[in-house]
Amino acid sequence: MFNVKAFASGKSAFSMLRNCKIFLFIAACVLAGQVIIVEFGGKIFQTVPLQLIDWIKIIGGTGLVLLFGEFIRMASKLKIYKSLVN
Repeated sequence: MFNVKAFASGKSAFSMLRNCKIFLFIAACVLAGQVIIVEFGGKIFQTVPLQLIDWIKIIGGTGLVLLFGEFIRMASKLKIYKSLVN
């Protein structure tokens, strides 16, 4: 969601985040929904509860995608800046 928010804008996924109350609300609902489905979905969604370490691994691993997106946007800005200066 955060990378999509920043897509083609050239801005950080975290820029103006305080002003995006609806975006933050939706992100919180998605997170809560995922936790509820995994932890309590059981037979309906064919899930089993995860240990805390598993949640940490999942969040850490998927967080790398956000960091990679931020790195790409930063590198792109530096490239554009360098081409303007030269």
